Amino acid sequence: MRADQTDSAGGAAGEEIVSLADAVGDGLAELEVLRPASTWIRRTARLVNPEAADPGAVRTYRAGPSSLPAEGVATLPDATIFLDRWVRLADGRLLAESLKNPSLPPAQPERPPLPTALETAISILKPGARNYGHVLAEMLPKLLLDRGLLPDCAPILVHRATQAWTTQMLAAAGFDPARAHPLGRRPVRVERLV
Repeated sequence: MRADQTDSAGGAAGEEIVSLADAVGDGLAELEVLRPASTWIRRTARLVNPEAADPGAVRTYRAGPSSLPAEGVATLPDATIFLDRWVRLADGRLLAESLKNPSLPPAQPERPPLPTALETAISILKPGARNYGHVLAEMLPKLLLDRGLLPDCAPILVHRATQAWTTQMLAAAGFDPARAHPLGRRPVRVERLV
């Protein structure tokens, strides 16, 4: 979306969205790749009860080529997190990977950042960050896989509505639960967002 456009959902004009790959190319982020992209051939799912299976699910899990994108850890200097998960880069553009629908900018206006900023923080906030299953199956394993590349004592940004059970998950995974830093709707500036 260009700076002179407004989205149909009411997003503010002037919002430009950039992918992580482009942000790295523009020198606004660093990326350490842990695992390159890979492909494999998926076998047809063996259904226990085929007559009761949803046709959509059967199509989703049919045999054929599949792929995994590359995995890594990105570091974003002078970033601002707002509205629970959206990331604004140092140059003012929004990070596409932090948006639920990267083709649309946020529909709500941004509040000014809090006067205090965090020096370094680890974000597990992304679409699905309020969902127990997403945190358990996606975000927590990623934290564990990336543990060696993450700053040891930096706060881990979590959604305020999930703080109780996210803190318990972090503790069970061996992270200090005091590192959980709940974020609400007010933007927070982070000098080094991982």
